[in-house]
Amino acid sequence: MNLLTPRDISKVKVGQCRYVFLSNQDGAAGPTRIMKGAFIDGEAFHKNNEHRWRVFDGEQLAGEVISAVYSPRLERNIGFMLADIAYAENGTRLEVDPPEGRRELEVTDLPFLDKDKTIPRRSLRS
Repeated sequence: MNLLTPRDISKVKVGQCRYVFLSNQDGAAGPTRIMKGAFIDGEAFHKNNEHRWRVFDGEQLAGEVISAVYSPRLERNIGFMLADIAYAENGTRLEVDPPEGRRELEVTDLPFLDKDKTIPRRSLRS
């Protein structure tokens, strides 16, 4: 049986591994956080974040937004977040603490990936 190495744990957090063995023979648990997408409420961000923003469920720390930006295509603020496993379910409502003040956040799959290729490809030539 192959056990996860620290390098593999990082892959699990960002969703690069589909099927993994998340505990070893010593009973050690797998990752405590996982990469998720976030829809962030409020006015459009004028620039992306320079530092990680903490995410809360009430006063309990629930993760961090590691990158956030306004998406003109989706017409909303989106972001990558490292969510604690307990808060990683899609639809979970949390609060994020950017410099502009607390905003609500909804945990989601990565919102800016078009897995099904439903957005038509634009021609590179005019």
